[in-house]
Amino acid sequence: MNTEHRTTTVDDVIEATSVVSAPVDRIWEVVSLPGWWIVDCDESALDRLRTDTPGGVYEDDAFRIETLHTDEPHEAAFSWSWTQDPNRPVTRVVVRVEEGVDAATVRVTETGLSTGGPVELLAAHYEENAEGWPQQLALARSAAEARAAD
Repeated sequence: MNTEHRTTTVDDVIEATSVVSAPVDRIWEVVSLPGWWIVDCDESALDRLRTDTPGGVYEDDAFRIETLHTDEPHEAAFSWSWTQDPNRPVTRVVVRVEEGVDAATVRVTETGLSTGGPVELLAAHYEENAEGWPQQLALARSAAEARAAD
């Protein structure tokens, strides 16, 4: 009889940062929108988010993202859930913009990744998002820097 018990845990927090060479207001125009990371910071999609997110809620066939609070231009918090898969966690995404001398730092913290479904699914979700946030921050950096150059 095998009495060995294996416990698998999933980390609950992802943090990612990016240094952006743009004014804080230009960065805020990108990262304060619910779902900016879902649309890959495509400018036409960002424009749609600006006009089509009544009450700070973005919803499509896969996601629902609700703005929880903003402190312009320094912090925005969102609730992020999957509309198609109730086993995925509902997470909280906090975006902070910290002004520096020559550039600003954008910090994303996503929490709540360890609850809501089977461990294997949560672990895969964690890995996807841990890989995705640096990519999305790079896209946000490019979008904000392009806006600053205009």
